[in-house]
Amino acid sequence: MTEQYLHLPKADGLGRLNTVGPAVRVENLSRSFGKVHVLKDVDFELDRGKIYCIMGPSGCGKTTLLKSMIGAQPPSAGKVFIDGIDIWNDKKSLGKARRKFGVLFQSGALLNGLTCYDNVALPLRQHTNLDPETIDIMVRMKLELVGMGHAADRRPPEISGGMQKRCALARAIALDPAIVFFDEPSAGIDPVMISILDRLVLDLTEKLGITSVVITHEIPSAFRIADEILMMYQGKLHFRGKPEAVRHSRDPVVRQFIHGDSEGPMSQASSRQAVAARVLGMPEHEAPIPAHISQRFTGRVQKSDERFSQAHDAIFDLQDDTRAKRTMRLPQAPDPARETEKSTAKAVPANSEKQSDNITRKINAR
Repeated sequence: MTEQYLHLPKADGLGRLNTVGPAVRVENLSRSFGKVHVLKDVDFELDRGKIYCIMGPSGCGKTTLLKSMIGAQPPSAGKVFIDGIDIWNDKKSLGKARRKFGVLFQSGALLNGLTCYDNVALPLRQHTNLDPETIDIMVRMKLELVGMGHAADRRPPEISGGMQKRCALARAIALDPAIVFFDEPSAGIDPVMISILDRLVLDLTEKLGITSVVITHEIPSAFRIADEILMMYQGKLHFRGKPEAVRHSRDPVVRQFIHGDSEGPMSQASSRQAVAARVLGMPEHEAPIPAHISQRFTGRVQKSDERFSQAHDAIFDLQDDTRAKRTMRLPQAPDPARETEKSTAKAVPANSEKQSDNITRKINAR
């Protein structure tokens, strides 16, 4: 299939994949911060030329996983292979592997003092020995690929957030990497621009033959672009499959996440006992459960129960029905049947029933 890829001037060829195995391989990756285990034996492989979306709730380990894959944060245990290179083996291996991938950071990370042109040209000037004429052609072609050729001479503060994302993407592919990591590409931009970026990711993957790894919370975006979706939960790879498999999954964690339900397995971390335990500064298994609050009415109250009751009353002072009333609801599409009923009701005079009652009284009076 390589013949259908777009052939552009290459930076130096160091970004291409040299092995026949997976583009990215993660083996038993773990990462801990003190007693907090953020990643727990994460293991997967990513084939070349496909789009993978890594999703999951906040705090599940997505960002930590990304940092370990791009060489920004060493794992506590396990290995990461880019094109067969163990990137955490030594600094030389990491430097060699980094030539094979680009990164689109969540904030864009553009240099405000440079124009879009110079931002894209920077990695080429720093890491290659190409002559200025070749660099000029490559920069302008990369900007045209992302639809930013008209803004080459403008600086990041002078363009919109979506344009900054596209410029940052042009910089990410400046050295012709075989793999591109996207860190929340939809963050801070409107739905229309999200669709444009999705189309851009699809086009670049098809035209350049790159492997795209997208960290995202945007469910519709993931369903549009992903060949496969990997879902993280509690530091582990919880589910992996094609978008249709995710959409029709009966796994309660997957269903709660893709539908955005407030009730489900993910909500248990915010249970009353767990929240109170954090407020009281004690392990969850030592915190009194809500049922024990009734003890305060019997005069047999421990100090921890008093503190628990204060935390309980402060945090959970809203009743469920009050919470429901304050929940924002999306506008619903009009129901044709109800519209027909409304139009029929309008056709009947509002005081017809009252007039009928008056006539009945007069007849009875006679």
